[in-house]
Amino acid sequence: MIRDLEDRERLVSQAVTHHVCINPVNRQRQSLPQEVLDWLVQWSPPSQV
Repeated sequence: MIRDLEDRERLVSQAVTHHVCINPVNRQRQSLPQEVLDWLVQWSPPSQV
């Protein structure tokens, strides 16, 4: 989230990050390793889990 410099209560932008994993050999998308998924859940806000 990015807030207005003059009005800290005013939200001016918000982004969503989608994590993907690419196999370096065949350049195909693959599932994220369970350790990474666990880490993302651990550090995500409750509303995003």
